[in-house]
Amino acid sequence: MKFENKYISEAICLIQYKAIDGKIRHRVADAESAFADIFSGQSQQTNVPDNTDPNIPRLIFQGGHKQLSISQKACQFSLGFANNEKTIDEQLAIITKNLSAFQNDVFKFKPKDQLGECAIILSVNVPCKEGRDSTLQHIYNRFFKVDQQAEYGKLASYSFKVGYETSNQCYLNYETDVYELRKLDVPQPTTFGQVVQIAVKDGAVIEEGVRIRVDVNNKPKVRSASYAYSGIDELMPIAFDFVVAKVDKLINS
Repeated sequence: MKFENKYISEAICLIQYKAIDGKIRHRVADAESAFADIFSGQSQQTNVPDNTDPNIPRLIFQGGHKQLSISQKACQFSLGFANNEKTIDEQLAIITKNLSAFQNDVFKFKPKDQLGECAIILSVNVPCKEGRDSTLQHIYNRFFKVDQQAEYGKLASYSFKVGYETSNQCYLNYETDVYELRKLDVPQPTTFGQVVQIAVKDGAVIEEGVRIRVDVNNKPKVRSASYAYSGIDELMPIAFDFVVAKVDKLINS
């Protein structure tokens, strides 16, 4: 099975608070000031009541391929990459710069002693031109194969997930599946207010392959009564090494 060069499609950084902040939606000015290094525009307020699910974002910042959502429990920053024009090393340099800036801005928004668990999640796409069915079967054979497969019929879907605790008390979890990217042509409405319907299945497949999602977090440390926020600097090398040194071996050793 021949795979093309891998690339990172998305990088996410999550920093949780030690306690739920029920009044986070009232801190618009504080948030806009704290995260001005990354987002120059104003935030969007979701107007979600304070007594509903604390995981729902109350404030959202958006600009280019970057997004920040602030809930009563955490700040989450995401950085997307549209294609594989940049090398992995170039992408990792961009990710390092943006995630470090995000963490520094979080410190302006929340005191460090109020911060808890943090995580870095990287989604890696590895394109393959041999078709979805062939790619699906290859990955299935690499990670999980049972003799009874033929009894059930043609393989239609697949997902594999495993987790480890590292020597420095971090969790590393990764999962694999297959992906498709489609191009959708959106027709222009002919009349004002016309509803335009789009069928995703009708879009042309422009890329498909294997996606590996690696999640590195410091959850084991947070369980300690003496825990002090340890930051993302210890997580980035673990996640980056996995992408650079392990992904290719995992899918096609």
